[in-house]
Amino acid sequence: MGYHGTVDHGSPTGSGPRPADPPEGVAPCGPDARGPDPDATGPYDPPRARTPDPYAGLRDLRRVGRFSILERLGEGGEGIVFAAYDPRLDRRVALKILPRREDGRPVEDALREARAMARLADPHVLSVFDAGVVDGAVYVVLEFVRGRTLAAYLREADPSPAEVLDLYRRAGRGLAAAHRAGVVHGDFKPANVLVGDDGRVRVMDFGLARLAGADERHLSRFGTLAYMAPERLRGAPATAASDQFSFCVALYEGLYGARPFVWEDFEDLVRATEAGEVRPPPSGVRVPGRVRRAVLRGLAPDPSDRFPSMDALLSRLSRFGIGRRGIAAVVALTAGVAAAGGYGIHRGAVDEVCRARAARLSSVWTEDRRRALARAWAGEDPELVASTLARLDERLSAYAAAWGAAAEAACRTQEDARAEGKAASHVRAYCLERNARAFEAFVEALASMGGDGLARAAEGAASLPEPGTCDEEGFRFDA
Repeated sequence: MGYHGTVDHGSPTGSGPRPADPPEGVAPCGPDARGPDPDATGPYDPPRARTPDPYAGLRDLRRVGRFSILERLGEGGEGIVFAAYDPRLDRRVALKILPRREDGRPVEDALREARAMARLADPHVLSVFDAGVVDGAVYVVLEFVRGRTLAAYLREADPSPAEVLDLYRRAGRGLAAAHRAGVVHGDFKPANVLVGDDGRVRVMDFGLARLAGADERHLSRFGTLAYMAPERLRGAPATAASDQFSFCVALYEGLYGARPFVWEDFEDLVRATEAGEVRPPPSGVRVPGRVRRAVLRGLAPDPSDRFPSMDALLSRLSRFGIGRRGIAAVVALTAGVAAAGGYGIHRGAVDEVCRARAARLSSVWTEDRRRALARAWAGEDPELVASTLARLDERLSAYAAAWGAAAEAACRTQEDARAEGKAASHVRAYCLERNARAFEAFVEALASMGGDGLARAAEGAASLPEPGTCDEEGFRFDA
């Protein structure tokens, strides 16, 4: 299965089993595609006057720019998706042609937005390689990934709540990276997250509803009402805070198998979201209190009451397992054993352990890795490869050194506290672990960043979360 988009056809209340996805491809949805549907996620808008076909002359294209069209994957309100071949870089891509705009906005404006999205470089964001115009319509060239949407994965794999949280944490990193780059998604939902056969989670379709000319007041045609923040339901534009709300709606649904708000029509939904009337969790589903509290804060009606950023939200969505109270109990038990039996780590052993931890990222970004990337990028422009490798080496080497120093300091603080029989804080260690995994995922993804992605690789490295942010005030867990 290749890259594809889907729309949400779940019931308004979100109760019962997860809804089936529509057929593979970008399925039509809303008033422009069909009559009233009792299972649609938004109110039905009466048919409007017939408008010109936005895809006239585009369905049978055999070539778009340098890209050869291989097959059509799907068509819907947000675009036509083709599998295509890029002869310059000898790779398969997904090419999405957006409907011609009816709002009179110059094509150049939409093209500028699409190219801004192409500057995003993160392992958890579906890469945008190129953008252009064909016969008056904007097209976007995307990374071709074999996999399935998160909506399909949740339904078919029936993962545990712990696995659901892990999947959404990874998707959340993609959203966070986009927000740091000044890009808002505007349509986050499980159908816009891709779980690749390679195991990587990628958020896709950033801003494509807006690029396709969607009226912010009538986004029901894109099937996203169930995930929209109350301010958006009232007509406000998408923001990082509204993305966070949509993320928490989707996460609640993934954890509990039902959406957080019960509603039958549009006014019900507006009232429920503005009042913060979140349904109680179903019995039999065990989710840590700290996770539930984080999700509820992300669902706050007032954007100012939500987390200040996706990074802040993700810091609270710790993995399933013992919380701060459990950690304190374990540390207290260890301290008791130390007091009774003289348990402790000799200073020389502490030095060895902490130096080993500090070297973790230096063993990821190595000379062998640099040579492997040079071989992987052998078909690219030699000057671009040389400059990119130089910039990456400078950034990633400095990052590994800074992370190593922070990790060694955190390790020594913990071990000294243990030796003195005191409770050791694990907060910095958790934060540094999160940063290390982001670093490792980014380095692993570099080999696939050919073409335009190669030019953005250094920007991706610059967007990695800084080790220096792992302090008690900026990163802490609720019990």
